[in-house]
This record gives sequence, structure tokens and C-alpha cells, in this order.
Amino acid sequence: MENCAEWNSLEIAKVVIPVITTILFGIFALWLEARFFDKLEDARWFSHKIIEQRLQIFESVAPGLNDLLCYFQRVGNWKELTPRQLLEHKRKLDKQMHVFASLYSPSLLQHYKQFIGLCFLTYTGEGQDAKLRLCPEKYQQTPSWQAEYATLLFCRPDQCTPVAQVVTAYEALMADFAKELGLNQKY
Repeated sequence: MENCAEWNSLEIAKVVIPVITTILFGIFALWLEARFFDKLEDARWFSHKIIEQRLQIFESVAPGLNDLLCYFQRVGNWKELTPRQLLEHKRKLDKQMHVFASLYSPSLLQHYKQFIGLCFLTYTGEGQDAKLRLCPEKYQQTPSWQAEYATLLFCRPDQCTPVAQVVTAYEALMADFAKELGLNQKY
């Protein structure tokens, strides 16, 4: 009878141990899966917050960038803008883009610097404002024109930027913004 009891215990162990092992493995697998999905959800939430912040920054800088483009192309509301307003746009744009530089790729920041560099001649002397890379003659007929603009806020003719280059740089910058906002993704 003892052999039968031992045999039954051995047989029971052979059945119970795999079942317990399977249950424990299943519990461990569910725990790992839950952790994985928690981390995935955390990453998704963080990515969403970054895109929200980028969108807020884009909403604050896009109108100023567009005003610069319009002034160079002499389209849209360009006659309502003054060179001083454009210089103020540049200052605000620079501040926004540099304060939040860590939220953007080096490519976007490079395209921003390229666009601004084509629009403005900077480092023109200590205490001197940046100058528009435009020939003032085309802008002197606007109602808000002041004679001092020509020398204070516009560069020399040999430092002017062709409008086509400004447009190309603007388009590259906007394409980078769209990419970083997730607007170029194919679903």
C-alpha cells in the first residue's frame, strides 16, 4: 500500500508541477505584457505632449514667418507692414525658436536659421539693428514709409537676397514644421 501512495504522490507531482509552472509562466507573461503596454502608453502620452507644445510654438511663429515671406514677395498684407514691424517679428521669432530649440530637430532649426539669414543681415555693428536683405526702392511707395528706413533697416544692394531663395527656404522650413507635427505621416 505504501508503494501505491508514493506512486500516487509521484504521479500527482508530475501533473501538478507542469500545471503550476504554466500558471506561473502565464502570470509572469501577463505582468510583462502589462508593463510593456504601460510603457508604450507613457511614450505615446509624452509624444502627444511634445507635439502639442510644438503646435503651440508653430501657431505663435507661423504668422511672423508668413509676414516676412509676404513682404519679400510683395503679396498679401505687405503694404500694411513696416520694416520696424518685421524687425520686431524677427526678434520674437528668434526668441521663440531659441527658447524651445530642444523640442525641434537640428534640421528644423537649421532651416529656420537659413530662412532668417536670407531675410536679414545680422551683426552689422555693435548696437545696430539687423537689416532687411531687400532693396528699399520697391518699398518706398507704401503709406507708412519713413525716409530713415532706407539706411537704417535695409542692406546695401549687393547684400540683397533674391526672392526665389527666400521662398525656397520658407517652403523647406514649413515642410520641416509639418514633419515635426506629424502631418506628413501616411496612415
